[in-house]
Amino acid sequence: MIVIGIDPGLARTGYGVLSTGGRSPVPLTFGCIETGGDCSPPERLLEVHARISDLFDEYDPAWVVLERLFFSRNTTSAMQVSEARGVLLLAA
Repeated sequence: MIVIGIDPGLARTGYGVLSTGGRSPVPLTFGCIETGGDCSPPERLLEVHARISDLFDEYDPAWVVLERLFFSRNTTSAMQVSEARGVLLLAA
């Protein structure tokens, strides 16, 4: 079984892909989707969606796990992360 874990973000979205068929999980790949700061937020969200969709197509995960949203004071950052999280949920 393939599991993809995702740490959502607008500037950087981290991911890891695991195979869980044996006694312990085996990492298949991991990385970071970085979007350009010179692009508009909608363009950045589109890039995150396209690249994570490619990852889903390649590995066809049985499970997708997203980190929960956490923020303390910076509501602007929290909104951007929640938008990225929404795009990732759409792709899943």
